[in-house]
Amino acid sequence: MKADSVWILQDFMASNRILFRIPVYQRNYDWQEDKCNRLLDDIKTIIDTGKKHFIGTIVYMLANEGGVTIREYTIIDGQQRLTTITLMLKALVDVAKEISDPAADELMSYIQNSYCEEQYKVKLKPIKSDNEQFLALLQGKSDILNKEGHIYKNYIVAKNRIQRWIKNGIKPLDIMNAMYKLEIVAIVLKEGEDDPQIIFESINSTGMELSNADLIRNFLLMSAEDQDSLFEKYWLPIEQSLK
Repeated sequence: MKADSVWILQDFMASNRILFRIPVYQRNYDWQEDKCNRLLDDIKTIIDTGKKHFIGTIVYMLANEGGVTIREYTIIDGQQRLTTITLMLKALVDVAKEISDPAADELMSYIQNSYCEEQYKVKLKPIKSDNEQFLALLQGKSDILNKEGHIYKNYIVAKNRIQRWIKNGIKPLDIMNAMYKLEIVAIVLKEGEDDPQIIFESINSTGMELSNADLIRNFLLMSAEDQDSLFEKYWLPIEQSLK
């Protein structure tokens, strides 16, 4: 295990040809609007004061790496804040485009990879149900967006706040520079040495309480080699039936 203090944008999300995969044993994206608003409050404080702000940890494991291929990271913990930051970037991109601000192009480099196959275009890959909504949002497919889902709701919360900031004289570049001062502790696990199940449960024992279903899913799928197919074939139908 190795831990480093890094900037979430320029150190963690800026690299090209990188994929942050949320494994199927993770819970869905479920940050409520109040948590999204608190993070936006933090960004506004940075705009006002210029001081950096620590937003938590992201624990990940390198899934594959090699030459010019995509570097894939499995996100063990931190998907909620990583997804929220990405939604805020998308909201900022859209507002910047509305006012023809050139910052939009640079901001998209934190969301999408360049010069790669279409399947690797988007850097963040949530679990299936969230990914469908996430891609619909990125592609502007409003007809298939779930307007009651957390992905859409938090995107709208961020977009509304950013639009108000812009009306009050704050520029997209000011917001982007503030996001550059969001700090995390990135913890990389080494396969064969670190047990992601133990680390995941230890970290989450003091955060948002895991449901029994979360614990069972994590225990069954985390160490399975064919976890994607097991999730699709067995777990997802169970989850949908018991809602």
